[in-house]
Amino acid sequence: MKARFIDNVPNARLLRNRLDEGLGVERQYFIERSVVLKHHNFMYFRDHLSGENDIVKMHRKDMFIDDNGVWHVIMVCCVRADIMILIFSDGTNYPKYLSIKNNGGEQVEPKFTTCNRYSV
Repeated sequence: MKARFIDNVPNARLLRNRLDEGLGVERQYFIERSVVLKHHNFMYFRDHLSGENDIVKMHRKDMFIDDNGVWHVIMVCCVRADIMILIFSDGTNYPKYLSIKNNGGEQVEPKFTTCNRYSV
């Protein structure tokens, strides 16, 4: 899959605006880990994307670029939200590159709750 990634964005609203403007770099990506947050934690997370983050620290080794140039990212979501935030840290403790995937109004729950492999 491909997505546009924006670097160093403070919140999801600005991220969405920049993606809508066609800014950022398009990269092929693979979701290495899914992190499912409670609704209030996800709302806080999406509004505070800059700076060090415990989720990124915990899963920093899951984010890398493979030999084919594919970005391995983590996906942060909430079962009650219709967006998913893709993160690539590039070895840092904060979300350096971000993208948003939208479910077109469908909540994440029907698509991703069948697999609890990486739930937090």
